[in-house]
Amino acid sequence: MAQIMTRRFFLKGFGVFLVAVSLPKIGRWIMSYQPVDSYIKYMWEHPASCMASLACAPHGELVDSLVEYGDYATMFGIKCPCGNQSFQLKGKDIETGYAGISAPIQAVCAGCEKKHLIFDGTKHGYDAELGLSCSHNEEFKDKDVICPTCGGTNFLVAVAFQYGGEEQEIIDEDNLDKKREDLFSWFSGHARCESCKHVFEFTSIECA
Repeated sequence: MAQIMTRRFFLKGFGVFLVAVSLPKIGRWIMSYQPVDSYIKYMWEHPASCMASLACAPHGELVDSLVEYGDYATMFGIKCPCGNQSFQLKGKDIETGYAGISAPIQAVCAGCEKKHLIFDGTKHGYDAELGLSCSHNEEFKDKDVICPTCGGTNFLVAVAFQYGGEEQEIIDEDNLDKKREDLFSWFSGHARCESCKHVFEFTSIECA
């Protein structure tokens, strides 16, 4: 069952060098670890389906702030097909004192106002892909992300996906018609306020 969490994981002693690479398949610039093994390199070249059409290189400040989940993790910025990278963020308030939002999460383009669903726990991630997720709690109220520093509502956005490294093995053993990049176990998001440039976490959700 997908649930929102706030704890963070760091891989001690793991050095990361980020380099932008051009991927004709999605027509975007994304970030990649280097060096990486072929397994996680594939993940960098194939963003999860929930945001593949929006994936781009994340802003530098967002890269610095995003949680480092270890060897099997990827991160991407989001960019609307209209070319804009500024969004309002909308989700659910789980009323536990967590300042962020829970799923389903939408990014609304500040330019063309198109709504993009970037994560839904009933559709995306390990549990959802394997039919293990639960339905949404209809009692959760809608919640817009607001900058905790200045009250701004337009943001640059980046999201991270954590993997266990055994996704392809699971697919092969059970002969599943799934993509390994869609079996992520954690979804995390950070935003940079367009007004005051403050960077903060707006969601962190366990998906397995």
